[in-house]
This record gives sequence, structure tokens and C-alpha cells, in this order.
Amino acid sequence: MKIEVSVLKSFINKVAMEGISSISDCVLDFNSSGLLIRAVSAANTVMVNGVLEKSAFVDYKELGKLGIENLAKLSKYLSRFDGTVKIAVKENLLVITGNKKRVEVLLKDTDYVEQPPEYPRDIEKNYKGSIELEASAVKAFLDDVGIIGGTELDLIVKNKKLTVKSKNMDLIEEEVEVVNISSDDLVVSLGVPFITAVKNLDGKVTLEMAENYPVLVKDCGDNYEVKILVAPIKEG
Repeated sequence: MKIEVSVLKSFINKVAMEGISSISDCVLDFNSSGLLIRAVSAANTVMVNGVLEKSAFVDYKELGKLGIENLAKLSKYLSRFDGTVKIAVKENLLVITGNKKRVEVLLKDTDYVEQPPEYPRDIEKNYKGSIELEASAVKAFLDDVGIIGGTELDLIVKNKKLTVKSKNMDLIEEEVEVVNISSDDLVVSLGVPFITAVKNLDGKVTLEMAENYPVLVKDCGDNYEVKILVAPIKEG
């Protein structure tokens, strides 16, 4: 099986996330449609469902379900390659080769990897519209909140505008440039799980929200889809 390493690394980075939201043990499911990764963060505040379609691969093979002990570490290994890499399974090893390099990753028995529940597709019926914006705009307001040491923020939708407001003693508030917004007026409070879950996203990002309900973050491209559900901070 072959793939451009930049494509695979970008996808895995988005699914692996960072910090408190990072994914460690998980299953790489190379099925008939492509690569599926579904996992829940250790703190149980973030769920991710990522699909990399088989069309993203130069040459695809159904390898089945493979247990990985540390998804972020796999991403670091991939960062040492350029161009096209070959991926194969040899006994209990995931073997990655390319540009005169070879990495063998010890696989984990899938029986010992906690399996998350199925992605709750019905959840999307409960959202009050959507907000489409560039991932760079998300990173920009998170950087601004981070400058004052912010770990909690409000996403405020009013009159088809999105405003971000920190919830620290030092205040920062800014209107965020969006591509499109169809959401009803609402306020959603979020914390570190959201901040660390979206750091690796790029391109256009869609937020779907409802008060006191998990926020759905979607990053979709021509041959991939990453959906991240983040628990809000519930007031009171």
C-alpha cells in the first residue's frame, strides 16, 4: 500500500489532536472504504471520527484493524519521511518504508484497545445552524485568548455575527471573520478540550452548536472527513 506521506500525516495530525484532547491508543481500521479512526480522549471530553478515503492512496489495500499504542508518536515517525511511503504489516509490526528509511511500529492487540461507541449521527439534528470559517481565523482568536492565559471562552452568535470572549479576569473580546453563518443566536462556553482539539485543523472549518450541547467541529476535504465532538462548559 502506498500514499503520499504528507497526506497521511496531515490526516493523522488532525485526528490525534493535542494536549488534554490527544489520542493515544486507537484502532486504525483499513476497511473497504479507506482508513477509519474513531477514538475518545482520555478525559472523555472529546470524540473524533476521521475517514481518509481510499482514493487518497496511490495504491490501497485493506489491512483490516490495527491497534496503535500512540497515535501522536506515529505522526512523528511519518514526519521523517518525504514523498511516497509504502505501508505494510509484517506479523505484529506496522512497517513504513520510503526514501531509504524504514520504521517498524509494534502493533497492539485490538482486544486491548478500548473501542469507542459508534459516532452518534443523530446528534446533528439538534444543532441550530452552522458557522463556516477558515481554520486560520480559529487559530488567530485562540492565540489572542492564549496571550492573556485564557483557558475558557464564550462563542457568541448574534445577528449572524460570531464574537469570541475570554472568561478570565483579563478580558479579550473580538469579532471573528466568517465565510458563512446560518446559526441562530446563542452562546456556548468552551474550555481547554476545544482549544487543544482544533489546533491541527486547516482549510475551512465548520462549527455546529447548540446551548449546553457538544460542539461539532468539521474539517472536510476532497478525500477526507474529520468530525470532532467537544463537550461544552455547562453553566451552573
